[in-house]
Amino acid sequence: MSSPSFEPEVLALLDEIARSSEGRLLRIPRHRFPAYAGDPAETVTPHGSFLSRAERHLIRGYREEAAQVLLHACILQLGKRARIYATWEGSESALRARAKPLAARLASESDVPRTLSSLAEGHHATFTELAIASVRLAPCDLGFSTLANCYQQEEWFRSSLRVLARFLEGGATSERRAQGFANMAQTYSLQGDHARAYECGLQAARFDGEHCRFAIWCMTDALQGGNEAAVLASAQLLDRGPEQEEYDRVLRLLRRDRERGAWTPTAASQTLSAELRPKLSPRSGAICESFS
Repeated sequence: MSSPSFEPEVLALLDEIARSSEGRLLRIPRHRFPAYAGDPAETVTPHGSFLSRAERHLIRGYREEAAQVLLHACILQLGKRARIYATWEGSESALRARAKPLAARLASESDVPRTLSSLAEGHHATFTELAIASVRLAPCDLGFSTLANCYQQEEWFRSSLRVLARFLEGGATSERRAQGFANMAQTYSLQGDHARAYECGLQAARFDGEHCRFAIWCMTDALQGGNEAAVLASAQLLDRGPEQEEYDRVLRLLRRDRERGAWTPTAASQTLSAELRPKLSPRSGAICESFS
């Protein structure tokens, strides 16, 4: 996805909404978050009595673009603290660079470039608020996938699984379905249910086809669950792919996550990895080494 060129009025309206205490688009009560599963019936309309005038104007004229701004800001903020499968090929600096020349057209809106950076840095909204606001404006596959990641970080695992179940029921592409099952695998893994995590990871790998980008996560859950047959099956997938660059990237993520305490090897995984490592290829063996 390329870096978009946002309309300056969208950024100005979002800036006003983020700073105002009147609006509700970016301030949904936290007790409602776990119950929100992205039901299309909950898509916000410009007739809601709880909306400010700026929010009504934004929804009437710039719904799709505003949803993109919020979603990109959410992904940037969330990506600073979590391994996520919702991706956007851009950066906060790229968004700000795009915003500055647009803002120059409106002398009275000289603070417009700050809008995206303030949202991305969480000054006016959390990543979960940003995700919910985005899908309420314009539901989409990437929005639901991102919302599920947000719920994982909030440790609202049931809500994450509900969102992902809805996501997978739709007409998502194979790539999106692979990401959805990978997200579901991560949710189960965070709960310690490594058997279900492995099954979801295997589904992700199947939808991913020849890329096999999720084979490493299949293998880690198989190891964590102490399932030797599943480890060997995952190792076969891993040896067929992914490309070396992707393999190196995911292996770095796996090691980094362990170093920062995001996961801890189970006793079963340490025993099994030590036993199987000499029998496996260098690729699969390196995964086992991460558990030692």
